[in-house]
Amino acid sequence: MVDELLIGLLLYCIFPLWLAAGFADYCCHRVARIEDTTGRAESALHAVQYLQVVAALALAVFLEVTSLVLVFVAGLALLHLATGYLDIAYTTGRRYISPAEQHAHSYMETLPLVATALLVVLHWGPFAAIFNGADASWIVTHRQQPLPAGEFAAIAIGMASAGLAIAEEYVRCIRRTVGGGDIRA
Repeated sequence: MVDELLIGLLLYCIFPLWLAAGFADYCCHRVARIEDTTGRAESALHAVQYLQVVAALALAVFLEVTSLVLVFVAGLALLHLATGYLDIAYTTGRRYISPAEQHAHSYMETLPLVATALLVVLHWGPFAAIFNGADASWIVTHRQQPLPAGEFAAIAIGMASAGLAIAEEYVRCIRRTVGGGDIRA
């Protein structure tokens, strides 16, 4: 019963909140016209962060969650956090970051960590085995019980939508660079 609640929390709360925060961030970037300020460099960092989340999500959705998978998912979540720091470090001073955008960032940075923590709780045995050495599983196998088709479709549509927003932003930045010269310092 607790596992079902945690899975529900991941699928119906954490994931939609992350998508909503990402959409809010995308809207802030359009309003801020990043193609005229930080351009391709900032947009590329957004694409890298998106791919880090896609990779972690794919590991958790398609593979059995073993000790090795948990290490990779946690590593990707921390890498996502570090890339977010680089994104803000690069952007600060080059363009205005509104309070709304800062707030969206706070969700986009923490929700992957929360999702990782919930995954660890759901798979405590393989996680604890990492530290005590006993029964750690360092293999990769396909998930025995795939997600139900409806839940898988919702995740795929959500990630595809986020990917389209990332791609649109990057293309907009490339067009601005090609059409008007590279205006970044």
